[in-house]
Amino acid sequence: MHEPIPISVATLHVAKLRPEAAEQVHRIHYDCAADLQERFGVGHWGISPSLRQLQQLASVKSLFAVRMSTQTIATFTLALIPPSFFDVEMFHNPADPAAYLTGLAVVPGLQRQGIGGWCMEQVELIAMEWGCAALRFDVFDSPAGAAPFYHKLGYSPRGTMMFNRVPLILFEKILQPHSEASTSDLTL
Repeated sequence: MHEPIPISVATLHVAKLRPEAAEQVHRIHYDCAADLQERFGVGHWGISPSLRQLQQLASVKSLFAVRMSTQTIATFTLALIPPSFFDVEMFHNPADPAAYLTGLAVVPGLQRQGIGGWCMEQVELIAMEWGCAALRFDVFDSPAGAAPFYHKLGYSPRGTMMFNRVPLILFEKILQPHSEASTSDLTL
């Protein structure tokens, strides 16, 4: 288990990555998959995307790095098109414009210190800047999944489904405009 490192979310910032910069978040995905496999055993959560897959994601979706000073400590991917396996009819207003989150990962030694919640606030701000009315994603329907975390943040489960024999829970949050400052447009 990784030792917690004290941090302040006030020192965090978000940067959108170009495909050639995807290597900055590759190790985070690998470390998170290894940590989940160590804690929950062998499962789909123990598979991390390859560097090439992350580069492809960055070319067709928006891949973000979360930094504390110059250190990359978290990542997430956003898109305006749902994953092909989603049953969008499960969501509140399926036709509403929505952002689709995948790959939220925080360095294991920094988890449970507010970074994930801060990331989700940034994801919501970005989605609203994009004109989205909702944020949608899936989590593993297992102890390795993060359903309790998302419940705590106000996300609603909209249904369960199977994808490649993996049980998933679909989550959604209807977005309300914030009066906070917008996120950074910095692209690396």
